[in-house]
Amino acid sequence: MKVLSIRITCLVFVLVLSINAAYSQRAEIVYKNKDYKAARKGRFFAVIHDSLDISKHPLIAKLKGVSLNSGKQNLDKIYRSFYYNANELGANSFKIDSIIGAGTNSITMILSVYCISKKERKLNTSLFSGNSIYLIGGLKTGAEAPTFKLNDEKTKLNPLEYFEFPLEVGEKLKINVGGALGATSTFTGIEGSKTLYLSLQGSGIGSGSRSNSIGINTGRINSVGEDFGQLLIRVLNKGN
Repeated sequence: MKVLSIRITCLVFVLVLSINAAYSQRAEIVYKNKDYKAARKGRFFAVIHDSLDISKHPLIAKLKGVSLNSGKQNLDKIYRSFYYNANELGANSFKIDSIIGAGTNSITMILSVYCISKKERKLNTSLFSGNSIYLIGGLKTGAEAPTFKLNDEKTKLNPLEYFEFPLEVGEKLKINVGGALGATSTFTGIEGSKTLYLSLQGSGIGSGSRSNSIGINTGRINSVGEDFGQLLIRVLNKGN
């Protein structure tokens, strides 16, 4: 009976941990505007630039999410949940209200979600600075930091960190992963070009669930959706 009791206790403990882990990856609606009537579901999920005037747009809801950044439980999962829940409510854009634990193994975020027009989205995109490359590290704490080369110099990018490379017009940035038999991409600063968000294969980053992907894929250097990338550089640590 004592052995059975211990087994049951262990089973309950594992079950509680599993429920807590699963719950942490789902966005929680902490406020919902009951007066807002959505014309249709949202079809994208954009970070709203601080300069975009949304004063005439009603707040649709506030979402809360916690990312534990371990195994399959990471920022990609919680972002997908934010995306899905916001779209279901008729929202297609968001502002970050608060971030607790940025760059740690437990990150809590609260987002305010809105609905902007296609014209506003185009304007919003143009407000973000271009001609920069962001290289995103892994999203799992404790994961091995991949070694790669930037302009032929060896470097490492730790988990939950990112590198920023502003490029002048004509300036080049060469990224090599895996040496002579690996993948190499060279990026050149062009006037008016978009900011790019990149990850190394195996770093645990998805596209950000239907986010706008720029289509770069050289086998080990992959694109990250613009909106997901914008969120990541706000919740990860900036590497040196």
